[in-house]
Amino acid sequence: MLAAVFYATLAQIETVARLIVVAAAFGMTLTVQQAATVTVMSIVGGFVPTVGSIGAIDGSLVAGLMLFGANAQEAVAITLVGRAISYGVSTAAGALALAFLGGRGVLRIFTERKTNTAAAG
Repeated sequence: MLAAVFYATLAQIETVARLIVVAAAFGMTLTVQQAATVTVMSIVGGFVPTVGSIGAIDGSLVAGLMLFGANAQEAVAITLVGRAISYGVSTAAGALALAFLGGRGVLRIFTERKTNTAAAG
């Protein structure tokens, strides 16, 4: 349980840091508190049930960035680049897991679960 809290906190720290760096790349200065506020807004936006939270999180990010002084174009650009990085990192992590486990290993895990579930129920 403690490890889960640690990794969840680490993920949010990464999100705050990424937001600060991407905003700086577009000439906008965000403090840690501002970036944390925008991150919390995006988490709340993620509660809206959409596929991949696309749209809800993005709208929250744009609104939060505009709240702290970005114009609409800057906010959209920062959001798009930040989300591209976010999706890129998670896709790379998935690719590494697939490479580490091997495609057949992943398929075997899902097949065994399906067989065990069918036998139990």
